[in-house]
Amino acid sequence: MDNSFEPVNITLEKPVYDRFDAVMAIVLFAFGFLFCHMGLSLALGTFAFAVALFAVSAVYLTKRGHRLHGSSLIYLIIGLISSAYFLVGANQLLSVLNFLFIIGVYVLWVAAVCKTDTKLFPFDCLNQFFPVAFGNFSTAFSSQSAFKSGKKRGRTLLYIFIGIIISVFLLLFIIPLLMVADAAFEALMDNITIELSSTSFEIIAQLIFGVPIGAYIFAILYGNAHARHTSHINADRLSRASASARTMPCAMVFTVLSVICAVYILFFISQTSYFLSAFESIRPENYTFAEYARRGFFELCAIAFINLCIILFSRLLAKRDENSAQNKALTVFSCIFSVFTLFFIAIALSKMIMYIQAYGLTQLRVYTSLLMITLAVVFILMIIRQFKKFNITKTVFIVFSAVFLILCWSNCDSLIARYNINAYESGKIEALDIEALCVLSPDAYPAIVDYYESYVAENGDDNFSEELRTSLYFNCYIRNQNDLRNFNINSKAARSAVDRIENFNTPYKFTPERTIISVDDLLARYDFIGMHYSKVEEIIGKPDERSGQFVHYYTKDEISGISVLSFELDGFDNVVQVYGTLEDEKFPLE
Repeated sequence: MDNSFEPVNITLEKPVYDRFDAVMAIVLFAFGFLFCHMGLSLALGTFAFAVALFAVSAVYLTKRGHRLHGSSLIYLIIGLISSAYFLVGANQLLSVLNFLFIIGVYVLWVAAVCKTDTKLFPFDCLNQFFPVAFGNFSTAFSSQSAFKSGKKRGRTLLYIFIGIIISVFLLLFIIPLLMVADAAFEALMDNITIELSSTSFEIIAQLIFGVPIGAYIFAILYGNAHARHTSHINADRLSRASASARTMPCAMVFTVLSVICAVYILFFISQTSYFLSAFESIRPENYTFAEYARRGFFELCAIAFINLCIILFSRLLAKRDENSAQNKALTVFSCIFSVFTLFFIAIALSKMIMYIQAYGLTQLRVYTSLLMITLAVVFILMIIRQFKKFNITKTVFIVFSAVFLILCWSNCDSLIARYNINAYESGKIEALDIEALCVLSPDAYPAIVDYYESYVAENGDDNFSEELRTSLYFNCYIRNQNDLRNFNINSKAARSAVDRIENFNTPYKFTPERTIISVDDLLARYDFIGMHYSKVEEIIGKPDERSGQFVHYYTKDEISGISVLSFELDGFDNVVQVYGTLEDEKFPLE
């Protein structure tokens, strides 16, 4: 039997458009702009954009004769729950991961509604993001031909847009060269730059990038609705590709698996007393809790992932028949490797629990532990899959989605802060990890403020951690909270909590008189500026080249509450003279 993989010739009919397609393409061009303008805010703007995109897409797909059903409803519910997190949570890392997660869920939802998916979500994502999207990319432009009889209009619009993109790219190199070559032209461009605010440039950039993003979204919708370029990856081709990949003799595969199993057994025998101590919370001699918990943890995690790959590739590459003795042997090896991996995960988690009990929680410890638990569930499913047929990729996707959404909605940072504070106050941990609290998002600030107030009440002074004050101040007062796109419930609650602390919103005051501080002190004091720290460092990093000059550092448009900082640089004494206060609306020396 020849199982070689043969390419499938796909014949595509010429796309046909009506006015609804043309109108939808224009609407999605606007959505491309909104994606840049508000969808990237990772707050209220992202939530509103995601909900609107699902709604508009549902209207288009319904108009094209597709109805929501079973699996597509699951994807839709997951997408809406995930998008709602942006309205509540303020954890930046989880927000970014959630943003990427929603994009994946959206394309899977579109494919499920149009029944162009394979039920193997990794392959469906690849198919949607590349063949479907890029194969139908021009449809957003060519659909405009439906507005009139001339069919070249859409193609002309595409060519015009591509020409604009190319010209903008070339001008990025040409204009700076012309400015250097001629002082008059440089002055002209400087005047234009002054007239055009940063907001104007931002909107222009969003319009330029919004068009291809809108075309990309329309390509996915149109391609799935009309089944264009959706068959490049399908269940039949994947099945034949899997059959053709089985080229490795079973004797070779079983030898590799047997050798690795023997090494694992030897490992467990030689290290039994050492590793089993993790289950009893007894650390070996000459090891601190930190050394013992960290030693081998990430290596054990890596082994778990390696074992997962070994199982998958052995089943993919081993040459066998479905009902043969080789297939049964492969099933046994898969179960053995899964059991070994579960044992590795159990050891790693027990070591992490010891670490947490000794030093408290951090984001990394929580995320890693949750990942290992999820991986353990995957291996349990793989064992079950050896004896009962079911769509394991779909099941794993549901498990992963459930775990990820639980992590997002658990208010993880608040739990971390409250656990660490309570553990410290009850004596379970010897010291409170201030650095771990500083990296937490505003989700944790109500708990931190509660601790701050109890600290002041107990100690009778305001000698709170300067590093922690800096973190709270920057996230609550420096970041722009006035823009509705950036509104977030937990960020608002964090601001309200910090507002309870008297004079906390002005922790970095300078007197109006001339004050002389060192460069290092200035950097330390202005570290809360965050994204502008590099600009300050660049200005004073080479004081010998700017001796005796005044440097006006304007930040009013970018940082709320700060208008002008002025530095006088003295390269010989390595001193910076600072004028004015952070809350001044006008430069005090003018």
